[in-house]
Amino acid sequence: MPTSRIEAFSDGVFAIIITLLVLEIHVPQLQDKDISAALAHTLLALTPKFLAYILSFVLVCIWWVAHHHLFYVLRRSDRGLLWLNSLFLLWLAFTPFPTALLGIFRANESRLWVTALSRLWRGKLHLHALLCVLSGQTGRRKDRPAPA
Repeated sequence: MPTSRIEAFSDGVFAIIITLLVLEIHVPQLQDKDISAALAHTLLALTPKFLAYILSFVLVCIWWVAHHHLFYVLRRSDRGLLWLNSLFLLWLAFTPFPTALLGIFRANESRLWVTALSRLWRGKLHLHALLCVLSGQTGRRKDRPAPA
């Protein structure tokens, strides 16, 4: 079967994940009379959330580029590739949760969250590597070279 449907579905999941990342950053509600000082203080307090968002956004984009490259060199897909890709997207779709945790519980306050996030990304790396290996072993690859 062609790869176009799996690519479209995957791109949609990537887009939703990136959208969900930013939804954790809320516009501050200020009641003070000196709004500019309160806003500056509140935005500064949101720095960990901004940093967690930027980090996760960049990492999701790296995965999107790798995923795009993988499907660029594929000529066809099959049921096994569909399920493996779905498992990869399942792991990737979990990204907004540890991102929110990292934004709330700063890395220097809790090593647990940093460890959990790194294990999550390591799991995604293993799934993507498995996608690459299995797609190459079953004759799904195109004969043309990949773009530089």
